[in-house]
Amino acid sequence: MSESQEEMKELIIVGARGLGRCVASQVRGDAAHGKDWSLSGFLDSGGQSVLPANCDIPVIGDPMTWGPRENQRFMPAVGNPVEKKKYLQPLIEKGALFTDLRT
Repeated sequence: MSESQEEMKELIIVGARGLGRCVASQVRGDAAHGKDWSLSGFLDSGGQSVLPANCDIPVIGDPMTWGPRENQRFMPAVGNPVEKKKYLQPLIEKGALFTDLRT
């Protein structure tokens, strides 16, 4: 299967707080958005309550318990290095694949 025929990937941002919402804004402006992948939502242990009421991107789960799927790609958005390791390590151990933006 050629790359253009591959299934569009789901992009999931790990962290829904300030940095996560900034990353989401950048993601929506990225050339690959809607072409190579679509933004599915955030993973955040705080749940939906960490988002402002006007945020249209949902918290879809907890990074500590999320089971990555083959068509998903993850983007870290946790500023504190200790917290970042805490939330990314379970995903890494389960085989999550990470990506970055083409800016």
